[in-house]
Amino acid sequence: MLKDEVHLQNENEIEIIKLNSFQPRFKWSKCDISDIGQFELFDNRKSRIYKIDPSQGMMLKEFLSGKVCFQGINNHFKIAKIISNGNFGSIVRMRNLQNEELVTCKIFKQGRPELEQEFTNEVLALQFLKHKNLPKIREYYIEANHNYIIYDLFEGHPLDICIKNNVLDNQQMYNIMKELLRVVKFIKMEGYSHQNIKLENIYYYSLMNQITLVDFGKSQLKNQSVIAGDSYFSKTTKDYSELNTQTYRNANQDKDYFDCGLVFLQLITQKVLSHKDIHYSDNNHILMSLITEIHNQKISTFLMKLLSQNKVQDKSSFSENLLTEIDDLNFELSNYKNY
Repeated sequence: MLKDEVHLQNENEIEIIKLNSFQPRFKWSKCDISDIGQFELFDNRKSRIYKIDPSQGMMLKEFLSGKVCFQGINNHFKIAKIISNGNFGSIVRMRNLQNEELVTCKIFKQGRPELEQEFTNEVLALQFLKHKNLPKIREYYIEANHNYIIYDLFEGHPLDICIKNNVLDNQQMYNIMKELLRVVKFIKMEGYSHQNIKLENIYYYSLMNQITLVDFGKSQLKNQSVIAGDSYFSKTTKDYSELNTQTYRNANQDKDYFDCGLVFLQLITQKVLSHKDIHYSDNNHILMSLITEIHNQKISTFLMKLLSQNKVQDKSSFSENLLTEIDDLNFELSNYKNY
């Protein structure tokens, strides 16, 4: 059985590196070939240099990628294309300086506790959650002014852009809905809640007919979340799962299915809503008025079930029934016309 730590020896000292951690940060020597002959470790106390057989250096880096924190991203990647820009971060496409491979990167600005928390949550969640509809984390970096998460390349466009450009047909919408329910079921079975499912966080790649659910910054694990006062320099996955912390204010473990209903409602009506007026509620007048525009009772009933699921007692059978019901709605959705 693999241990969750790596032992490094420097002269007469042995240093224990916890996997799935944020400290110390590894800075790999910059070189023009694939070999790595040394690396430097940084933490709040000191830095130290380790020499390594160049034939083993790249193997060590590949083994630790996605398991420990790196530093020195500019030695390995450069931005190739900006995908989206926000007030507190960006999603970009980066190019590997060694082999020209393209990857996806999420950049977090520093300076605010909630951004530190979101970076921590996303790294720890996606180190654990492995699914074809989730980003696959490859490396993560803490630099002077920004934090970075490198993922395997995922392509496509956010669903709000797809709706605004009117590029989705009915069969694609059905496939999106089914894949989203499947991945949400998987997330919940693993003990997590996403807490931020919305059109902007679902990328659809039409060539593969596949979605990628992104942004786990607000995710929760079994009603627990790393709170703003906790530093990512001292957290490990074990710490994260054992924290006896308060949950996000107003957070609800069943909110993900409500959010799915909200996504589906916008897909079917082809209307992008402002989230400022939408709350986790089953009597929102904006949602009810939109549902009345859907001239199909079976589809309307299915959406109402998702939007009012907070009243359901048997949560496990509820999620199982959703996948069965979405299959039964295949004909209805594929032939639906938004008058």
